[in-house]
Amino acid sequence: MNKKTADTIITTHNNADLDAVASMVAASYLYPEAVLINPSIQVRSHSNEFIKAIPNTFKFVNPKDFDFSKTKNLVVVDTRQRSRLLHISPVLQNSDLIIHAYDHHPDAEDDLKVNFSLVKPYGSTVALIIELLKEKKIQLVEPEPTLLALGLYEDTGSFKFNSTTVYDFNAAAWLIEQGIDFNIIQDADSDNLSSIQVNTLNSLLQAAEIHNFKGISVTVSEIVLDSYLVEFSTLVQKMVEMEKTKVLFAIAQMADKIQLVARSSLKSVNVANICKVFGGGGHSYAASASVSNMTLPELKEKLLSEIFNEVQPQLVVNNFMASPALSLNIKDSISYAENFMGRYGLKAAPVINHEKNPLKPIGIIEYHTVVRAKAHLLGSLSISDYINRNILSVSPDDDLDIALNIIINNRQRLIPVIQDEKMVGVITRTDIINTFMHNNADYSFVLESNADKTKLKIRNVSGILKDKLPKYIFKLLKLAGELGDELGFSVYVVGGFVRDLLMAIPNHDIDLCVEGNGIVFAHALGKRLNASITEHIKFKTAILEYTVETDSGEKILMKIDIATSRLEYYESPGALPNVEHSSIRLDLYRRDFTINAVALELNQTNFGNILDFYGAQRDIKNKIIQPIHSLSFIEDPTRIIRAILFEVRLNFKLSLQTERLINNAIQLGMIKKISGQRIFHGFQLVCEEENTLACLKRMDEFKVLQEIHPILPLTDAKEELILELEKISNAYEMLYQKSKRENWVLYLLALCLGAKYLEVSELLKRLMFSSKATHSFLSMREQCRDMKFKIKAWSEMAFSPQNNKDKNIRYKMSMLADILNPLSVNAMIFVIATEKDADIRKAILYYITKAREEKLSITGKSLIKMGMSPGVEIKTVLKQVLDAKIDGLIKDKQEELNLAESLVKNFLEEKSKNNKN
Repeated sequence: MNKKTADTIITTHNNADLDAVASMVAASYLYPEAVLINPSIQVRSHSNEFIKAIPNTFKFVNPKDFDFSKTKNLVVVDTRQRSRLLHISPVLQNSDLIIHAYDHHPDAEDDLKVNFSLVKPYGSTVALIIELLKEKKIQLVEPEPTLLALGLYEDTGSFKFNSTTVYDFNAAAWLIEQGIDFNIIQDADSDNLSSIQVNTLNSLLQAAEIHNFKGISVTVSEIVLDSYLVEFSTLVQKMVEMEKTKVLFAIAQMADKIQLVARSSLKSVNVANICKVFGGGGHSYAASASVSNMTLPELKEKLLSEIFNEVQPQLVVNNFMASPALSLNIKDSISYAENFMGRYGLKAAPVINHEKNPLKPIGIIEYHTVVRAKAHLLGSLSISDYINRNILSVSPDDDLDIALNIIINNRQRLIPVIQDEKMVGVITRTDIINTFMHNNADYSFVLESNADKTKLKIRNVSGILKDKLPKYIFKLLKLAGELGDELGFSVYVVGGFVRDLLMAIPNHDIDLCVEGNGIVFAHALGKRLNASITEHIKFKTAILEYTVETDSGEKILMKIDIATSRLEYYESPGALPNVEHSSIRLDLYRRDFTINAVALELNQTNFGNILDFYGAQRDIKNKIIQPIHSLSFIEDPTRIIRAILFEVRLNFKLSLQTERLINNAIQLGMIKKISGQRIFHGFQLVCEEENTLACLKRMDEFKVLQEIHPILPLTDAKEELILELEKISNAYEMLYQKSKRENWVLYLLALCLGAKYLEVSELLKRLMFSSKATHSFLSMREQCRDMKFKIKAWSEMAFSPQNNKDKNIRYKMSMLADILNPLSVNAMIFVIATEKDADIRKAILYYITKAREEKLSITGKSLIKMGMSPGVEIKTVLKQVLDAKIDGLIKDKQEELNLAESLVKNFLEEKSKNNKN
């Protein structure tokens, strides 16, 4: 019989599982001329008819029936190991053989040297090949989608294995679109075991032996089967789930081969390394091998030896915790806590409520917090409001890696160790560092230094920057990074720009932070951009301003804030900070909230990397506002207003700890320690928000308004007025754009509703208004109040029955214009908002949008030509003509001239008559 030949073949490892088989079929779409070489899959005994028929359905060729001498291209999937490809060993001898590999397993020592490889740590190999099929817009036909789905489901444990990735889910979604027969999937994945499978599983359970290797329990089970059982690995996984076994090695003698299947949920036991010794492979958590050159006793003996060599000593919390734990009571004072922690050299301590539960901690408090609190003269207060209550704990039997993750990812310096609802000890960051040093491990990422950013789980968003930002902004960021490289400085974008980028909110306000000399960098960048520079030497900052052309061709003024990375400290609550040089990490630590303590690297090597030391991305995802540290609102109480502003603007929530810290700062009277200018600036920011009323209501809930001044708290009338102001300002903004409108004026007038003159004067003094600004605001307030009476009198005349108000709203509009002319736009908006009468509001709006813009075509020169002499009388006549135009009595220039001539004639006749008399 002539053997089959082909230029290109596709195959996978011996004893192939469904992921391997499915990957072969998927790869055939990428190599349509290729022949599929049967990798000795043994599925004939499978209970599922679809799986039994795979070799025939997909036309696999038996290696014995194939001539490998003419093959030029080899495609291997789900493996790269030479030892797992013995069935195609002849083709590996071909000269100039081109090898392509697609795999999701880690590198191995005997990996083939390939010409092309696509290796990704997905939960399945088929998922990474599906990505290529999607890119090429390939359409599958039944039964391919169902087979690929079976492979995907098997290697991810129906998406239950820890190795499952989002890419596996994406692959499943695409397969569903292609058309899956879920009846086959359900039948293949059914928990209903056959009698053979039940007996085999029972044999595995009965034969299980537990061995202890260096403190780690390892289960080993060996059985002998009459024939090959393809579902053996599935049964092993079921045994792991049933027995909650952390490490399992299952050995089965099947005819002339021994099947070894291993599972591990411990990092200290890498089962892939052990299976490699037997010619197999896989992942650290799941691996297998097929052995034909050893007896069962020999394999077991060697296996136990290899497990001993591979297993790392188990590091459990119990061996490294401090016990008993020194703790503080929630009612202890800050001074006592400082003395207590200083006496024992504690960087952090657990806090217990002795009255409610003296056995279990409610939180922890850090030494630097109590020291700083005492420096702010808060030593007599209890520690209750400065406790970090959002803490995680571990049990004595937990792996040390769990504690390490808490310390690194949650920035929790100390972890209580809990057993039976009782604290039996603590484990600290120092304990972790010492342990890793003792074991010669890399512990540098635990330290607070610049090196820690290299160990962060760094996300790169350079693609988003290029795709989403305007080109002129992207070009600026690239220039800043290149310039930083030239000067030897690290350059970052920080704060709101990065936060909004992560939230897909447009924000083109650029704040740069420089590790180095920010002012030197600003001058260098300013020179490149031809920008003007304003320096602030004390704060080590600079501002650049320059004109730039946008992507649409519009020229705009661009402003860039540049700061030297710095550390701020506060000598007293509410004071402005002192500034010192620092690293980017500590620069971010000085910021107000975690969501703003995030940086974007601009230097060319790391362009687009996000530096997130304090959980900004986590809190953005969870929509939470929380400060960096517990004294944040004590050191700068204006952050209370900013917290509320961000909560409303971003539709986030203040965390419970944040609310507790705000209430504490307010109860301590910290608002009263803020200067008037800083309070007023915060109020101005709130008034520029889209939903000012919501911000003010939250400020009122926390009694911030009350603390600023007793006349400010909201009432129903004030809320109604502010809501009306918001509606009018938002709805008619375009109509007022020609005139300056200051929102803070409107909202401050509303908050002063019903207050006495002297009370408002006191408020303005608290806000540190100048004498001129105080007079202007008080005058406007009185003006608006008086205007109500004047407008009411006008309306009684203008809208009387005799004047037919429904048809002639412009009647005597000139009189209303005389009343409203002295008012600013702010005052007019306020008057409209306070007016209940719809006709009056309509009239005022008409004046603002139409009547106020009326102009005359004629001038005083026109009247002089008509015979009038220069003088006050000319203004009187022009005013009469303008009033007539405002009232709709005349329309164009000719009618203006006609009326003017009539008025001039009457004036001259009257003057002549008076002269005769």
